[in-house]
Amino acid sequence: DTFLANMIIQMYGKCKSPEDARQVFDRIKQRNAFSWSILVECYVQNAMYQEALEVYKEMVRKEISIDAYTLSSVLAACTKLLDVEEGRMVQRKAEELGFEKDVVVATSLIHLFAKCGCLEEAESVFRSMGAMRDIISVTAMIGAYVRHGKNDLALDTYWKMRSQGLEPDAFTYAAILGACSSPDFLLDGKHIHKHILESKHFGNISVRNALITMYAKCGSLKDSKSLFLTMDVKDVVSWNAMIAAYTLYGHDKDAFSLFHRMCTLGHTPDIYTFSSILGACASPKRLEDGRMLHVRITARGFDRDFAMQNNLISMFTRCGSLESARRYFYSIEKKELGAWNTMLAAYAQFDKGKDALFLYKNMLLEGFTPDRFTFSSVVDSCASLGALREGKFIHECSTSCGFEKDVILGTALVNMYAKCGSLADAKKSFDGISNKDVVSWSAMIAASAQHGHAEEALELSHLMNLQGIAQNEVTASSVLHACSHGGRLYEGIDYFMGLSQDFGIERDEENTVGFIDLLGRAGWLKEAEHVLHTMPFKVSFVALVTLLGGCKVHGDVRRGKALTKRIVALEPENPGSYVLLNNMYAAAGRWDDVAKLRRYMRKKGVKRQTGCSSIEYRDKIYEFSVGDTSNPRNLEIRAELERLYSRMKEEEGYVPDTRDVFHDVSDDKKEELLKFHSEKMAMGFGLITSPPGSTLRIIKNLRVCSDCHTVGKLASKITGRRIIVRDGTRFHHFEGGICSCGDYW
Repeated sequence: DTFLANMIIQMYGKCKSPEDARQVFDRIKQRNAFSWSILVECYVQNAMYQEALEVYKEMVRKEISIDAYTLSSVLAACTKLLDVEEGRMVQRKAEELGFEKDVVVATSLIHLFAKCGCLEEAESVFRSMGAMRDIISVTAMIGAYVRHGKNDLALDTYWKMRSQGLEPDAFTYAAILGACSSPDFLLDGKHIHKHILESKHFGNISVRNALITMYAKCGSLKDSKSLFLTMDVKDVVSWNAMIAAYTLYGHDKDAFSLFHRMCTLGHTPDIYTFSSILGACASPKRLEDGRMLHVRITARGFDRDFAMQNNLISMFTRCGSLESARRYFYSIEKKELGAWNTMLAAYAQFDKGKDALFLYKNMLLEGFTPDRFTFSSVVDSCASLGALREGKFIHECSTSCGFEKDVILGTALVNMYAKCGSLADAKKSFDGISNKDVVSWSAMIAASAQHGHAEEALELSHLMNLQGIAQNEVTASSVLHACSHGGRLYEGIDYFMGLSQDFGIERDEENTVGFIDLLGRAGWLKEAEHVLHTMPFKVSFVALVTLLGGCKVHGDVRRGKALTKRIVALEPENPGSYVLLNNMYAAAGRWDDVAKLRRYMRKKGVKRQTGCSSIEYRDKIYEFSVGDTSNPRNLEIRAELERLYSRMKEEEGYVPDTRDVFHDVSDDKKEELLKFHSEKMAMGFGLITSPPGSTLRIIKNLRVCSDCHTVGKLASKITGRRIIVRDGTRFHHFEGGICSCGDYW
């Protein structure tokens, strides 16, 4: 009996037994349109979306009558498959059958186009509905705007709906609260909260959960907590929302306390619970908690979820265990692109550029197609290595994949070219970004600052204002860095003093430290110390070391010694402050104090960071340390440097600058120690391996010393080469005996 068979198919569909439903369908001798329609619905209910599409196509071929209900089920399958082309074909069929304005079909089309990234088509469908719109279709359009970050349009749609007399339901409120999830929309969120209180939906658990999330993302954790605590009934989503709120604010202790309480009260964590609590594992002290969560996630089978795999890699990375992240990554049997991208980002974060490039090449061999996130991470790795040729190759690959105007990748390219010493290429990449945002502008300003182009950085800041791009804290730090390293004292002072009034930027620790650096480098040490003591937040290690650096430049041993005591109290095992004080003592000839300080450092186990320089040759990075003899061409390198020294002395009157040799030895010994600094070894290697006249690009992990700076200038003049050195603070472009820094670094 067809009627009875159709009822059985529906029953099997709801009981999650689509195979049995299909067997019944195949045995019906006289199927009607409803038989076909409920089979499509059965497949969609059981996530067999491709099978649902195949049944629909068979209906079309056999000219079975198709109704609006069937079309909406098929569109739901297309949405789940993200198959917008198939969805457009269903849309044409709906138009052919006269269902294009049917509210159910139109709403399904809005969902499809929104999820597939076709917002304009979703808007077109919504407009065509006219007076047929109901609260469900309006809610779908609001959700589409929220998904695409068009919060203003979502709110406009909500207010128009209210003015037209449509009453929001719980789904509408949950959707529109998603549009208020940033501090800029807090006032709108509060207005909508008031509407909810006046409606019958305040007790709806989904609406309460959406309010918790909204307030957390708007910067009001107190309101989130109050809503959560006053809920009589909480579901898993409620707990997840509050755990996510604590995680968002870095309250890892509260997040874990709530997680344990949730479990104690008998609530079973779902995959979203674990995703949220993993976010609370954001420091080395939480590594063991992260490993415990990993065990529980695996026991529940959630580790097979691709997003969870990415979360676990990120968790190990945030907890400082790159090795754990690496082991977990390689333990994943079936990796998808997100896992590769997350591991590439981890390598980039830990400055493991070589590992990142190796992984990227393996990813290509596995048959994966890179996306913009892949390229961004690999480009960042090239930046840390200073691998210009490799970076250019990656840039060409990204362009061939259609990402030439992408703002995220474009910004990464600006940073990469700048750090590889090619400011001209950085400018080209910047100019090629179609929709520049504050991040891309800030990256270009930072690039100009790193290369000593203070005037250009200030001009970019001005252009940014003219184009209506609001500057942020990162922009401010970059502008101050440019002024500091370009000797633009008064421009820097004016900029810092006008941060709040001119740019709406509140002074924070980072830009205040930049201001201290500006004053300290200019010799205004008393004023810099005053800023340090009066800044409205706790004095940090970075702030103290920055001022200490100014003391070192200007030889203020008394102030430097006092600062060092404070620094050591904060971070006794950090070698930076000891090294600066040691250098100040040595420069002042206070060798007894040098000896005492070094004995103290040995006693405390404090070790100086070893100077290291690298240079790229034939797509490979060669590294050198001071006095290095490990390179196979070591004798040739030293011979080349000896020839260079002879010519510098004969032709340019070069005299070694031994001020930065902080050892109590004879002048001859000091000269010998200077000869084979790591950047000079890299320079010698570049001179013997590259064609005459070509540019040498060298990267050093520490600040270049005064003698190496002099040698860079003279070598560029004698050899007729351009020599670009990136040290720990900035770039030096040596050309024709002159440095771009103007000897101010």
